[in-house]
Amino acid sequence: MKHKIYKLLLLLLIIVLIPYGITYLLSGKRSNSNRTQSNSIRISVEENGVDKEYSLDTYIMMAMAADIPVNYEMETLKAQATILRTYVYVIAEKKSGNVLTAEDIGLQYKSMEAAKASWGEENAQSYEKKLAKAIEDTNNMVITYNNSLIIPLFHPVSVGMTRSSKHAIGEDIVYLSAVESKGDVQSNDYMKISSIPKETVIEKLKESYPECNIEKDSILDDIVIDRRDEDGYIKSIQLGEENISGDVFASLFELNSTNFYIETYEDSLRFICKGKGHGLGLSQYGANLMALQGYKYNEILEYYFTKTQVKEYIE
Repeated sequence: MKHKIYKLLLLLLIIVLIPYGITYLLSGKRSNSNRTQSNSIRISVEENGVDKEYSLDTYIMMAMAADIPVNYEMETLKAQATILRTYVYVIAEKKSGNVLTAEDIGLQYKSMEAAKASWGEENAQSYEKKLAKAIEDTNNMVITYNNSLIIPLFHPVSVGMTRSSKHAIGEDIVYLSAVESKGDVQSNDYMKISSIPKETVIEKLKESYPECNIEKDSILDDIVIDRRDEDGYIKSIQLGEENISGDVFASLFELNSTNFYIETYEDSLRFICKGKGHGLGLSQYGANLMALQGYKYNEILEYYFTKTQVKEYIE
């Protein structure tokens, strides 16, 4: 179990390169003997060089403002609030304390001032109330597997099927099994084609890997997809004599995911990219389609996180 958790959290460090994930590296098995007082968790966040302390609910709202479209259905937002709460509890249990920093947690977040500015004056009040309701309606609810908190991963759009942890990290984590999310093909982010001049590709690669020996005339022969997992995500790429991970390559060129193909187009390389994010856990777009079909947030979560149960956190 310790080995699996360590590998999963190593993956999470890689995931931020995409970037849709978590930066805090856990090691060791979580213990239930030092449970946190969930109603008193405080999170310290730096805003404009000043440390400010917020309640868990406010922090969840700030994280939701950064990582999910607020115009999604209420049940989708409830599912996201429960995911974020579960993850914060995982971190709090590991640290055996109620005072955390944003760096401890590692999630993306926006200050409410920045969020309201991005929503626009006409939407700010209603969107803030909508997020607050999603958080309030799921108060103290978490996702568990065998009565333990899970590490709940999520991504914006799958490739029509979520990714298996067995294929992604070589460990079969039951609640991170592949499940169908066919409606994701309707998303505007299901497929994105990025065209980048060959010179720019070579320049960026040589900045990071000076010995990579990439040439313009042989660029497709010099950039070789070395290994994909069974879900189609690139694990490694050969750059001449250099071998790098698919996650690092995707980060260099700001690609939506590591599920991509490369082709030449005139004087550029085209990256045909499927899905958005790492593909593990809950697909936000797919979850929203389920909400539109009438599914409740707990049903959505229990579908995407196999064999889990959504229930109240017990001290």
